[in-house]
Amino acid sequence: MTVRGPEKVKMLTLVVISLAIYAFHSSSLIDYAYDDAFISFRYAENLANGHGLVYNIGERVEGYTNFLWTVIMAGAIRLGADPVIIAKVLGVAFALATMFLMIAFSALVTGRRGWPTVVPMLFLACSGPFVAWAQWGLEGGMFTFFTTLGLFLFLKALKDGISFAYSSLAFVVAALTRPEGVIFFGVSLLYYLLLVRRARRLKVDNNEQEPTTQASPEQIADLAHDVRLKLFPIRLAQLATPFVLIYAVYYGWRFSYYGYPFPNTYYVRMAGSLGAYLEQWVRGLKYISDFLWSGSGVVILILVALLWITFRPARRSPLSFLSIFCVVPIVYSMHVGGDSKHFFRLLMPYLPLFYILVAESLWGVFRLAVETKSDPRVRSAGRILFVGFVAGLLFYTYYFPTLLFFGGGKPTLPTWSLLRGKTPAYEAVKGYERQKRLVGEWLRKHAPKGTTIATTVAGVTPYYSKLYT
Repeated sequence: MTVRGPEKVKMLTLVVISLAIYAFHSSSLIDYAYDDAFISFRYAENLANGHGLVYNIGERVEGYTNFLWTVIMAGAIRLGADPVIIAKVLGVAFALATMFLMIAFSALVTGRRGWPTVVPMLFLACSGPFVAWAQWGLEGGMFTFFTTLGLFLFLKALKDGISFAYSSLAFVVAALTRPEGVIFFGVSLLYYLLLVRRARRLKVDNNEQEPTTQASPEQIADLAHDVRLKLFPIRLAQLATPFVLIYAVYYGWRFSYYGYPFPNTYYVRMAGSLGAYLEQWVRGLKYISDFLWSGSGVVILILVALLWITFRPARRSPLSFLSIFCVVPIVYSMHVGGDSKHFFRLLMPYLPLFYILVAESLWGVFRLAVETKSDPRVRSAGRILFVGFVAGLLFYTYYFPTLLFFGGGKPTLPTWSLLRGKTPAYEAVKGYERQKRLVGEWLRKHAPKGTTIATTVAGVTPYYSKLYT
């Protein structure tokens, strides 16, 4: 269905507003790169110079968890480009691609067209974690794009019958970018198997009914999927084969190269006693609670709950599938003990899915509270109040994570300096990164050949010093 007329104008207006907010938000965060990014850059530089994918030349230790991103950075370095600049440019490009993908994704899962499909894009533009981690030098933007693309293509394959191979390829690119990509593939595969099992059971039940028996609307919807049950082996192969083959080759190489089944960072996080593991779960729980109460997470929680309570999506609907990913990050974050990095990095790839559910909840509120009213004056007043309500949510989504990072978490009224990141707290963070770079450059020029350095942060200073660390 093509959007035309006033609806198209509304849609384009919201797209322009989203891009303007993103540009404003991005410009306040662009002049910073996180220390861990330089760990990947050091691996990439050694690879580009023919020393292999290593941190220290001659030592095969897997101290990164973003293989494909690191390889891309190696290609950039080999071509003579600055990896810091390339990482930022690619991150912003992937973030923008994700934002535009959200329009098609929202239309796919809700069946609507026009301005409501742009609302998730608006929320992403306001989201501190989404904007920041796309441009701080790490793989967040790329990983979020390919996980979102994989889920979009998976649901499109279920609905429109396109090949599952497309989603499988997107998932394997995500898994090569970050190991958590396996989770997105695994959840999708399990969902498909359960869906087929349910459709087969309904087929049997329907065949046992008398000819005059009418199937329920939900059964009819499920049985529509049944026309492809005879193709199940082919469809399953489309979904599983590309991912399994490509990832198996990669995993076989990395195991033979590094000699361990998991990256070094896994053993740092997960090694220890049962008591230490339980403490890790407590830290993970605090990580999630901080997200819920300090940023837009509480808005997500309330509105997704409202969606379920009010509309109760059918168990097989795309919305119910996306709702699974409200639980996955909670369990995963608790399992790994959260993350010490700013702006809830671990939750970034789930934000597009969260905001689709938020937009659907808002649409339901709009329909129930505004469009069902018969009095035109009541509808007009309701629309005004609703726009104000959404604007408030968007500002809340933008402001509170920004307050935590830029303002040091202290309650304060919104100011231009705070929203633009011109605060002592943010300047101190950037100043610390500059100091580490200056130290590294000084060591490179003045330290004797063969010098070994030791540091608690293994990114900026070792990268610029080029010394054994």
